[in-house]
Amino acid sequence: MSPAPFQPVNEKSYADMLEEYVQPLPTETVLRYDDFNLPIDLQDPSQRQAVYVVQKRLEKDQNRTLVSVPGVGYKLVAGKDHLTVAKNLVRRAYRKSKRAVHSAKYIDQREMSGVEQMEAAETLMRADIMARAGSSKITPKQVVNN
Repeated sequence: MSPAPFQPVNEKSYADMLEEYVQPLPTETVLRYDDFNLPIDLQDPSQRQAVYVVQKRLEKDQNRTLVSVPGVGYKLVAGKDHLTVAKNLVRRAYRKSKRAVHSAKYIDQREMSGVEQMEAAETLMRADIMARAGSSKITPKQVVNN
């Protein structure tokens, strides 16, 4: 008899185990890398996805999230600190969209078909809209109206 094609390592996923551990903890609690009571190894790159899943679940269910504390671990935050996290994500997205606009502007279209040229133009337009929407100089309403 051959073994089953998939044998789970644990009864629950790493994300479920971490979420059960984190949910009852108070805000401002720091989950340290060297804490052996944690259900997963926070420093293990293969388990980083579990942290991302728990971040999203906490945001949705408890209006708080896990924030990386370099060299220490992760911290449970809410309110003002959660706003800081959101602002940093917007800032990073804005920088990436500016980079996308720069890249899309200089696409060599000489050997492209008509359809590919239209895709390049659409990509530039979308990147430009995202970059302008992320700019603090104009309002989202102005972007929609242009």
